Amino acid sequence: MGPFLLKNSVPIDALREDDLEPLFLPASLAIQHLPRLKITGEDAMRLGHGLCLDEVKPSAVTPSQDQDITDVAAMTEDGQLRAIIRRKRGQWCPYRVFPTRQPE
Repeated sequence: MGPFLLKNSVPIDALREDDLEPLFLPASLAIQHLPRLKITGEDAMRLGHGLCLDEVKPSAVTPSQDQDITDVAAMTEDGQLRAIIRRKRGQWCPYRVFPTRQPE
């Protein structure tokens, strides 16, 4: 799933190195197929605490053509994946939550 090709893979010996972080790919690559919602810092905090978002206008979700959207990638203002959210009892609730990098 996603844009993962054998020619871009990492040799097994490279995985034995101490510094693996440069080899990590952003989580956003795994969710390229999902519509996205840009969220505020306050909403990111709410999702991080397992709380739902009350008001999400369908036009705020990009692309918004599909009325049967089940999963949406909630992205912070600086482009980090914060959560995958799902519709539940009229609200958008966190299905999976991801840690975000703190500004340095």
